[in-house]
Amino acid sequence: MKTFVRWMSAGLISITLTGCFLDRSGLAAFDAGFDVRPQILCEGESTTVSWDFDADRLDRSTVLITRAPGGVVDLEPPISNSGSVSFVPRQPTTPETIQNTTVSQLVVVRRNEGSDSTQFVSTPVLVVGSETSLPHQETFEWGCFNAPGGGGAGWTRVDYERGQKASSSIRVTSVQNLSTVPVVIGVRRDPADSVFMLPLGVGATTTALNGEFWGIWQAVPESMDFGGEDGCDDGLPPGSVVVGPRSPSVITPRPDLTLGIQLACVGP
Repeated sequence: MKTFVRWMSAGLISITLTGCFLDRSGLAAFDAGFDVRPQILCEGESTTVSWDFDADRLDRSTVLITRAPGGVVDLEPPISNSGSVSFVPRQPTTPETIQNTTVSQLVVVRRNEGSDSTQFVSTPVLVVGSETSLPHQETFEWGCFNAPGGGGAGWTRVDYERGQKASSSIRVTSVQNLSTVPVVIGVRRDPADSVFMLPLGVGATTTALNGEFWGIWQAVPESMDFGGEDGCDDGLPPGSVVVGPRSPSVITPRPDLTLGIQLACVGP
């Protein structure tokens, strides 16, 4: 852990962009592929629900689009084991409101041993009124990598493709540090761009990160001096920190870091 701390303090950018953060954004909720993008959009824009299932294991699946045109899309394998459907969610009732449309998927998967598994996931689709803003939060959790069995420790990151989380009409209008410690925020919206690094105190707000909501977003504490060593190599729960003598061990977590990101629509 000491090497990790020295590297972080001397070369924060090189660490955060080369895999030392846990990236959860691309993980599917289950082994039957299901995606909704964008999930945050402006009035009149459409979102697309796509699926890609293993036809040999899929018994049936239903996509339920609630409170919006589109209704129920019933998928029967093998003809419809992959595909997509686009729709325009219900619009906000006033320019100052936000409309929540839920896209749900129920999948029945045949297991190899013969028993069926029912898997369910719901994704909210938020339509932001033209005169309001959406308070969005991103939390960066401390954890081990490749645990159990060893590995390094660090904070998660998010990596959104363009148009994955928010449409191109959605803009970041401010970012606030909601963590309990000062942080350094790193944002890179395009692989060809340089990384924008910004220290931000507890409760502080900045507009320096405004722009489209996509790319790599990450945060680490401004000070890494928490004491103890990470327990990634000790067979301890992921994210454990060992403080004091190893027998007995005192387990304490590093703090999770949270950013409050205000999102709003921009005109054509």
